[in-house]
Amino acid sequence: MMKQNLIVAALILLCSLLFGCGSPTPQNLTPEQRKSAVILAPKDKVWKVLISTIGMNWTIQTMDRESGLLTTKDGVVGVGYNNAGMEEFVYPPQVFMGTWNGMRMSLKILAVENEPGKTTVTINAAYAVYEDNVMHSWVQAKSNGSFENQMLAGIEKKVKE
Repeated sequence: MMKQNLIVAALILLCSLLFGCGSPTPQNLTPEQRKSAVILAPKDKVWKVLISTIGMNWTIQTMDRESGLLTTKDGVVGVGYNNAGMEEFVYPPQVFMGTWNGMRMSLKILAVENEPGKTTVTINAAYAVYEDNVMHSWVQAKSNGSFENQMLAGIEKKVKE
């Protein structure tokens, strides 16, 4: 049993050195960014910006102004050949000898006016990447918050205009 464990460890180390299929190095990862912001505006104004921003780019699945919930259907995210740009949005999943060919995303957004003129907007992006080498299936990928942060900045800017 000990000999088998050593062989498996050696194969993983060899794969990591030859093909880069081990854990990504921290310098290659985008630091996690904000996914929520307090916007200094009433919910009605923020809601209009959310609807116009989201509706132009994604298919809205749920839109409930009263609760402040807005969700989208899965949409394709263009990140280049073999998902070369996926690290801009997600932490790459740890899949042995994984190769990636496609990424999709859905959004859940909540806008709540906690006090008059202050609306908290929280954005959760759910990503899946297609593993095209071993599993041939969609794998969940953890967001690094980059997209959410950019979207929040855009919403803040539009609300001020």
